[in-house]
Amino acid sequence: MKHRMKYIVALLVTGMVFTACENLFDVDSDRYMSLEKNKLNNPGDSFYSLLGILKQLRDLNDKYVVLNELRGDLMDVSEYADIELQDINHFKADISNPWIWARDYYTVINSCNYLIDRTGPIGNTDENPMLLEVVQAKTIRAWVYLQLLSNYGKAIYLEKPVVTLEDAQKQYTFSGYDVILPKLIEDLKPWAETGLPRYGSIGSVDSDKLMIDTRFVLGDLYLWNRNYREAAQTYYSLIREKSLVVSDTYRSSWNSSGLSRNYSWNAIFSNTDQIISMIVFDESFYSRLYSLTGSVNSMLVPSENYMNLAQSQIYSDFFIVNSNRVEVTKEGDLRGEGGAYSLIRYTSTTTGSGENVVINKYNIASGKRVYLYRRTQLYLRYAEAVNQLNKPTLALAILNEGLNARTTSPITGNINVSEITPLEPWMNFTSAIFDSNIGTRQRGLGMNASNFIAIPPFTIDSIGFVERALRDELALEMAFEGCRFPDLMRMARHRNNPSLLADAVAEKHPANKEAMRAFLMQEKNWYLPYPEK
Repeated sequence: MKHRMKYIVALLVTGMVFTACENLFDVDSDRYMSLEKNKLNNPGDSFYSLLGILKQLRDLNDKYVVLNELRGDLMDVSEYADIELQDINHFKADISNPWIWARDYYTVINSCNYLIDRTGPIGNTDENPMLLEVVQAKTIRAWVYLQLLSNYGKAIYLEKPVVTLEDAQKQYTFSGYDVILPKLIEDLKPWAETGLPRYGSIGSVDSDKLMIDTRFVLGDLYLWNRNYREAAQTYYSLIREKSLVVSDTYRSSWNSSGLSRNYSWNAIFSNTDQIISMIVFDESFYSRLYSLTGSVNSMLVPSENYMNLAQSQIYSDFFIVNSNRVEVTKEGDLRGEGGAYSLIRYTSTTTGSGENVVINKYNIASGKRVYLYRRTQLYLRYAEAVNQLNKPTLALAILNEGLNARTTSPITGNINVSEITPLEPWMNFTSAIFDSNIGTRQRGLGMNASNFIAIPPFTIDSIGFVERALRDELALEMAFEGCRFPDLMRMARHRNNPSLLADAVAEKHPANKEAMRAFLMQEKNWYLPYPEK
């Protein structure tokens, strides 16, 4: 399919200026790289160019969350939502809908290609002092292409910058997953261990958090491309090198009396040690998500079926009080009400007082952050990969008790020993660095083993059972963060099982549940219409 990229001409009109965001990055905003300079000849040039790319990436944040969540089963529209958001929610958006315009994605890709192309041959840091910036540009480009593929099912793959009117007027071909994913994998694979550009603190934020980790994106590319072993190996490499664990520091819990709650899980969204990559905003720029989700008249709200899922979970924990064992059992996952969403009371002169449900995650950080990758998400992606490698009890252990020397032991663990025999390097969690690992569910449902999910005896399809357990756990842990619909798409594609997505999303539409399910059983209906203008 041919497409004349008229929207990229607008980039030429603006002169392809790469500027940094003055307040956020605290740099001279008059510094820029333009097309008249054939090369980015020194690290300073690439530094400012990369900051300009990060600024452009910031412009994608609202779309990242809205398109990826509103098409899914966890986020819904309220009575206050405008027609554009309603259409996305009901899979009726057309090319006039500004939420689906693709130009911003290609702006980032073109800027990445410019930095890559203008820094000379890529090699080691001795040959190219801007290597880290080049690899980060490649990584961001790959991440953006994943967004294009999950939104539209196709994209125009570009490795060179569009820098002239002649370039912009060429005809370009759309490609799908089968073409683009292998190209992105081959592009990133040699640089997986390169590391991130290190600029120290930018404002009050460690610059590492503003970058996108190459191994995380490469693992995702493998996972989408059904290269499950390579995905598991890549995710494990990132976990092992950075000693990443799911600790109980961020575990919400009831106290021993069962009368009060400690919402420690919420602190993930105001601290940064559990965040791997995020988009951060300065004092003059708030994510629009803050206003769309955080007030009593929000346009975007938690869906009823998501709240029912969270509330249907059973919290169970035990305490030792005066040498006696006291067990506390309550309804509801503490990552749900009071965590990912909150109840806000209001008083109206016309309707009286009442209570509205609001999404809490962007309130916690006051609209200043959008989260791209977290530690728990990394473990759940690893679980997704190993489940497809026919290791369902290993995958379940990540949800139930966490991976460490005790839980992977044939004596004390619940993992089927045959799944980890032989124990390959990417399955080895016996190191002491993993001693503090707990199950992801334990952060909202207590530490009692009665909360563990077990594969029912004589289950014919253990992998399918665990897929659905992962689908629910991803909902409870990652709701509203911008990854839900792609997660459902990817998991449905693993074994050509569209019902995994269709069943979940249809639950959000009780008025036409069966019609929505039938519609979404066809993969072509998952995607947005591509803006052709």
